[in-house]
Amino acid sequence: MLMLNPFGLLNDDVSKLVRVDEVESGLGCNCFCPKCHAHLIAVHGTRKQWHFRHYKSEDCGGSFETAVHLLAKEVLVDRKAMRLPYLKVRTSRELWQDGTQAILKETVVKRQLVRFDYVEDEVWMEGRIPDIVASKAGRKLLVEIVVTHDLSEDKIEWIRRRGLATVRVNLSWIGYGVDKSIIERCLYDGRAVNIIPRFNIVNWVYHPRETEAQQRVN
Repeated sequence: MLMLNPFGLLNDDVSKLVRVDEVESGLGCNCFCPKCHAHLIAVHGTRKQWHFRHYKSEDCGGSFETAVHLLAKEVLVDRKAMRLPYLKVRTSRELWQDGTQAILKETVVKRQLVRFDYVEDEVWMEGRIPDIVASKAGRKLLVEIVVTHDLSEDKIEWIRRRGLATVRVNLSWIGYGVDKSIIERCLYDGRAVNIIPRFNIVNWVYHPRETEAQQRVN
């Protein structure tokens, strides 16, 4: 069953993502689907949560996911900051020996709040478009936002072959009540909000220094 979608694009403008309670009911809302750009109807009522539904077409199934992507990208572009997780490596399990404690560990990256010099979306990189490309002191970081579909093995391999530092932001737990302020708090802290227990939502897909660190501890 599809989650009721509370988001639409006002005047079909991707920079004007609005919630259903911000517009008038019916077709007069002048909103469109964030995914397929079909005309939406704002449904206000008492029996269900207020939501948007497609007008004269089947639900494309991607409205909510696309809206959350847009929200997260907007926050990153505007705020230019997010908390990155730590990355540690330890001796590979196949090298462990019974009766010893010679398991070495190395911290590749510490958990830290990073304020970027600039953050961009819709950047073409060799035929692909990462969700976000952020830069700090000349070093680039790709940010991939996951709501429903995780990164494909093909994309992960593309990232690794090019040695691109990349993190994944997991927003699959986000629900109907999400708004920009919630996304801001999540990215600033690197953890889920309004949920117990809280958990990390950012993890490393690839870091250029990880392979060398792994070789050292092995």
